[in-house]
Amino acid sequence: MRYFLFITFTLLGLSCFAEQKKLPNFIYCITDDQGWGDVGYNGHPVIKTPELDAMAAEGLRCDRFYAAASVCSPTRATVVTGRNNWRVNISSPTAYGEASLPKEEITLAQYLKPLGYTSAHFGKWHIGEFDKEIAKHHYMPPWEAGFDVTFSTRNVIATYDPYQKASKGKSGEALLNANKMLYYDNGVMIPMEQALKDPSLKGDDSRIVMDRAETFIRDMAKEDKPFYIYLCFHAVHTPLVTIPEYHKKFYSKLDAKSANYFSNISAIDGQMGRLRKLLRELDIADNTMLWYSSDNGPNLKKKDGIKYAEAQDGKFNYTAIGSTGAYKGWKRYLWEGGIRVCGLVEWPAVIKKGIDLNYPIVTTDFVPTALAAVGINPNADKPLDGENLLPYFKGEVSKRQTPIGFHSNGWDAWMTHRYKIVKGGKPGQGTEGEWELYDMLNDPLEENNIAKQNPEIFQQLYKDWEVWAADAAKDCATTLAKYPPIPGLKHLTKHGGAGEKTKKSKDKKKKKD
Repeated sequence: MRYFLFITFTLLGLSCFAEQKKLPNFIYCITDDQGWGDVGYNGHPVIKTPELDAMAAEGLRCDRFYAAASVCSPTRATVVTGRNNWRVNISSPTAYGEASLPKEEITLAQYLKPLGYTSAHFGKWHIGEFDKEIAKHHYMPPWEAGFDVTFSTRNVIATYDPYQKASKGKSGEALLNANKMLYYDNGVMIPMEQALKDPSLKGDDSRIVMDRAETFIRDMAKEDKPFYIYLCFHAVHTPLVTIPEYHKKFYSKLDAKSANYFSNISAIDGQMGRLRKLLRELDIADNTMLWYSSDNGPNLKKKDGIKYAEAQDGKFNYTAIGSTGAYKGWKRYLWEGGIRVCGLVEWPAVIKKGIDLNYPIVTTDFVPTALAAVGINPNADKPLDGENLLPYFKGEVSKRQTPIGFHSNGWDAWMTHRYKIVKGGKPGQGTEGEWELYDMLNDPLEENNIAKQNPEIFQQLYKDWEVWAADAAKDCATTLAKYPPIPGLKHLTKHGGAGEKTKKSKDKKKKKD
């Protein structure tokens, strides 16, 4: 009801919209921890991504595509709401009792419902809990966030044979806890015993996710209904398991570590090719806005075993567990390596193929762009932080109008079309709490901090950031007051994923040691 009345009044002036123009479909596909350099089209010399390369050639390849945060949960909140993660008190990967998407937020799925859309979520969620008894006020699974069809996990799972991996060596309560981390089919946990006998739940998890999406898309096309899909691959987040068919096809001569990571990238690529082919087969590709990105940069932790390629004037570097290209930093940092990710948008009826090296696009832009495409004005009480990209898609503008604010993992940043200021919040991570200024058009690798040479530019950017930050922090305080952390509530598992040791078992081991 909180959003329904608002949208009803918003649509009064648009009552004939659906009749005048066929409503577009929306699909957002997001990967986990995939770096900017982890695709063939950006210059990786080993990883094979023929399907994504084709999408890059035929759609919009945006080389300044940003995750709204340097870690997973915050970025995912922005994709779903179009609002910065700071506003909803999600600035790091969510743990039990820490944070979730507040029920007062309005998701794209909820905005679209009055227009007759059916919305679906497939794969990893990680912005709200599934277990109501444990989560209490942090209970916010996708089926409570406006999604009509769901096949979802709370967080990460093994990327191959997830049920077999999760159940190995477990029984009793440990097996039940592992089961809770796996798939819920339309809100109902699939029992481990049943799942282990289901061939559709075996093998490549990227395929498992896309299987459900394909069934949904075929049903919607048959009924000629508009739809929205938020599809979240689990790869390439750990626990990674080598995908046999892609290992054999592309990487059989590589070392095991590289083959493991690279085969999971190629598995995602194969499923994206399958999706694009399906949309064309059903003759709905032209009317479907399809987005693809990662949720943050690669989880390198430290760069070792570095190799170099020809791209970016020979500065492109890669490892067996991911690549930022030549960009500085990686996951958890707000330097480019942590937030600049591979990003593609395809909408044949509107976007003409091309590459853009300079226009910044961020995950927060998805919702305002989708709303504009169907004529819905966002709720004035829930201001969006993203930019409507329709004018850009249509070639009417070439410079970003809305600055991008970042607040993640103890870091802050503010970016305009040309400039970026960034500050690391933790001593020892490089910036020691000092703000830096970069000219992103002339120094995209952030090699020259020009803050001291350009005090006027820096001060203007900082003042603009302060205004935005105060507003976001105010929203965050309101959220935190309504949804405080639950005292004493611990992680069920280390990453919220199958196959990880529980905290209890770790404590026992410490006592033994």
